[in-house]
Amino acid sequence: MIAHFSLDFAGLVNSHYASTGGLSTELLASDWINLVVAAIGIVTALVLISQKNYPELENGQIAKVTADIKINEGGVAGYTGNYFITDLKDQTVMSYEEVTDDLSISEAAAEEEMSYGNKLLQYRQNDDLYFIVQIGQNVDVYLNGESVMEYEWSDPDNILEPFFEEITV
Repeated sequence: MIAHFSLDFAGLVNSHYASTGGLSTELLASDWINLVVAAIGIVTALVLISQKNYPELENGQIAKVTADIKINEGGVAGYTGNYFITDLKDQTVMSYEEVTDDLSISEAAAEEEMSYGNKLLQYRQNDDLYFIVQIGQNVDVYLNGESVMEYEWSDPDNILEPFFEEITV
């Protein structure tokens, strides 16, 4: 959003100076409206990504949270159901076993297909419990709270192939 505003502002300034031969004249009312709306958007984005609104977790930890959220859909930023915590009420850090007892998490299949949005899967091998997190085209794999693998999938019909190749070695 900030980058989008910066490009719009640079285009506005460039077109303004080009049309006046480099002289500074008054901006039109519509230009001021665009600037005000963009400033409101930047402030909103900064509030939504503020760290005070998210639980303090180490990499690989999972928390059960109670929070007020905002869900963004569509628009020029390309949101597809992204959740933003606007007010964190409560959090409880949970073990992986507690998470699987408390939630219904799908088992990872050898031929898992790509899906839009974020996805959490589990996979058990002997006594090991893996959590597989798909965020867009990136896949992060955790074992007992530790990151053990990160990759970008290349085959949308089998996004977990690198994971299964790694654990069968």
